[in-house]
Amino acid sequence: MENIINYEELLLRCQCSKEIAEEIIAIFIKDADARIIEMRTLLQNKNQKQLEICSHALRGAASTISGERVKNIAWEVENLSHIGDLSVIPDRLNELQFALNQIKEEINSWRKS
Repeated sequence: MENIINYEELLLRCQCSKEIAEEIIAIFIKDADARIIEMRTLLQNKNQKQLEICSHALRGAASTISGERVKNIAWEVENLSHIGDLSVIPDRLNELQFALNQIKEEINSWRKS
């Protein structure tokens, strides 16, 4: 099972500062919500090149916070867009939204710890 967030790796990136990590995650969540909406629009318009680019950007942002599940799903969407197989992307976007919601829940628990 993939980690939602690899906290050990994230804290190393943030010089062991939980406060910095929380700030980065907050920025990520805001950006990721907007990107998923954008990706749905791009898919609806069958703009596979921009969908590929947007997926790549989300994958990079997820890597920054060590968000393994989001990173891996974004990678799938990026590759599917690249090869032009848009048929399964709606399901992947739903998975992305679910994984992002898991990050939101997990970060709320982490903040309390």
